Order: sequence, then C-alpha cells, then structure tokens
Amino acid sequence: MRKNIGYRHHFACLRIFGDQLDFDQITKQFKLKPDHTHKKGERRTPTSPRYLSDSWQTKAKLPTSRPHIHHIEWLYKHLKRNTSYLKKLSKTCSIDIYCSYHSNYDQGNLEFSPGLLQLCGQTKISIKISILVQ
Repeated sequence: MRKNIGYRHHFACLRIFGDQLDFDQITKQFKLKPDHTHKKGERRTPTSPRYLSDSWQTKAKLPTSRPHIHHIEWLYKHLKRNTSYLKKLSKTCSIDIYCSYHSNYDQGNLEFSPGLLQLCGQTKISIKISILVQ
C-alpha cells in the first residue's frame, strides 16, 4: 500500500492592471522582470475571452516549497523602496498582491508582516488570497 505524500505549495505575486500600461517603465522602476504581461484585448488562447485590461505581473523568485512568509518578504523588499511609485500607479491602476497556498494537508496558515500591511494601506494595494486544499 502506497502512502500519500503531503505537499504545501506557496507563491506570492504582484499584479498591476490598467489601461495602456508602460511595461518597460514598470520593469525598470521595480528592477524586476515580469513573469506575465498582456495587453487589453489579447487572448490567453484563441478561444479564451479577451482580456479587459493590460496586466504586468511578477512572482517572488523562490521555490514554491518555501514557506509563505518568505514569498511575502521577498515582494515586500522590492515594493518598499518604490512606495511613491506605487502611490502614483494606484491612482490610475488596480494593484494587488495575490497569495496562493495549495496543499493536501487539512491545515495551513498565511502570515503577513506589519510592514507589508502598512505599505498596502499607504499605497492602496489589496491582498488577495487563494487557498486550495485537496
């Protein structure tokens, strides 16, 4: 009889949505390469619906096996030095930090540092959380 192997996968991603985003400027400002970009009207696949806005996204560059707090801290380190830019962007764009936790354990946790929560409040960044337990 084979025993099930448990897993916990974590990631955190900065997502910026808006119209006519300047991807090069965002990349230059954050000094981070995006993991995904798309323009309004493009499709993910030929049969997918069209995207409703431009998007620039980057994930924490860490293995998914690392605890969630490390992913959050990685993003926070890159965001805190760009507070004024984030405030400027938040006037015309929707910005969030998307956190994901996938596991086959029945319990887990997500932890956010006070510094990140303060930064999100100052710059009007939302935190969105996806939890998938199988």
